Amino acid sequence: MKKYITIICFLGVTLLFEGCYHENSITSDFKGDTTYSFPQGSDEWDKDLEQIYKDYGVKVIYRNLTAVDYNRSWLGSSLEMQGSSIPEEKIKAHLSFIMGIFHCLPPEITKGVFPIYLFMGYNVHSSLNGIPALYGDYYEGMGFWIKCLEVEPFEYTVNSRTYTAEYKLETKEDTLTARGNFIRKVIDKSITKGLIDVPGCFKTDFDYSTATSTSQNTSNFYKLRGFPGQMRIDENFNFFPLSTITMTNPTQNFFDYICFCLRYADDSEELEQYAPAATYPMLHTYRKIVQEYMLETYGVDLNKIASNDISAPEYK
Repeated sequence: MKKYITIICFLGVTLLFEGCYHENSITSDFKGDTTYSFPQGSDEWDKDLEQIYKDYGVKVIYRNLTAVDYNRSWLGSSLEMQGSSIPEEKIKAHLSFIMGIFHCLPPEITKGVFPIYLFMGYNVHSSLNGIPALYGDYYEGMGFWIKCLEVEPFEYTVNSRTYTAEYKLETKEDTLTARGNFIRKVIDKSITKGLIDVPGCFKTDFDYSTATSTSQNTSNFYKLRGFPGQMRIDENFNFFPLSTITMTNPTQNFFDYICFCLRYADDSEELEQYAPAATYPMLHTYRKIVQEYMLETYGVDLNKIASNDISAPEYK
């Protein structure tokens, strides 16, 4: 994934803006099924998307999207989003990607999690003070989410200097990030809705009262205490230190472990670099517990996802 100076790239975006429409936005509240035509064609992927709607209750929209659609629930013209539909020649690859995500998530753990619509967008971005923000994911729409896999290169100028902004999945790491951020958002909502239960050991086996430290030279270093760190929704698919014990609890810690499992595969060199098993045995013990729990109880194979071992259709 190419990155350029001063670009703000949100792979998972949670903003504190909700509730109002632009004056020129479509006013439908999404309660009806006529806002967008569905299915949007008669190709083999359209049949698959019909089945996704039956199983998950969400309509994947990929045609005839404009800036009006992307601006349904944003406040302020300074954050007005731009975007379009996926070009015809890229539809197969983009829809294959999203189908692979659904194949990772059993419908039973997503009841009521997805909105009515999922926009598979293209070139989705906005600008704040002249600096572009490129959106890979957006989850706060009124009745819709956005998944965007590509923003074509475009130039912008700040302080008389010209930069190039673009977003594209170019490596396995990019793909893992794009897929993992979406899946962890779904699982987070599933936990909140009570569709996934927190294992009892996360309530009894961790100390949530004694202060943690971010210094590796202390016995209360958060990794030594069995806390993997936390991902931030507006950052890339990486962990940040647990800066204070008040930032976690049994539910949050369980979710952090799910993210830990999604980020690092069993055979990943990065796993040993981030958390050497000999140094942090507790992290590896509970990581395994979470992997087995999610697979046996809910049919979610976190290690396959982290390994990019995903079953996705290859559309002709």
